[in-house]
Amino acid sequence: MGYRKALEFLVKDYAIFLNQEDEDKIKNASLSSCINNYIDNIKIRHLSLASTWLGNDETHYIKKYQDYTIDDIITFIDATVSFIDSDLAAIKAEKLISSRQNK
Repeated sequence: MGYRKALEFLVKDYAIFLNQEDEDKIKNASLSSCINNYIDNIKIRHLSLASTWLGNDETHYIKKYQDYTIDDIITFIDATVSFIDSDLAAIKAEKLISSRQNK
C-alpha cells in the first residue's frame, strides 16, 4: 500500500506541475482519473495505470492479477519515475533553448 500511495503523490505532483491551473481538480481526483485526464505521455500513463491496478490488487484478499507480484509494482514505479524525470529534464532543456532563441 505504501508503494501505491507514493505513486499517487508522484503522479499527482507531476500532473500539477504540467497543469497548474487544475491543481485542485487533480488533488481531488482519483488516481486513475488523474492519470487518464492529465498524463499525455503514453508510457507514463501505461506504467502508472498498471502500477495503480497492481497496488490496489495487493489490498484485496483475492488477487485479480495472479501473475504479478510486488516486484512488478516496483519495476513499473521505477520506470514511471525514470520517464517523469526524463520529461522534466527535457522541459528544462526546452526552456533553455527557447530563452536563447528569443535573444
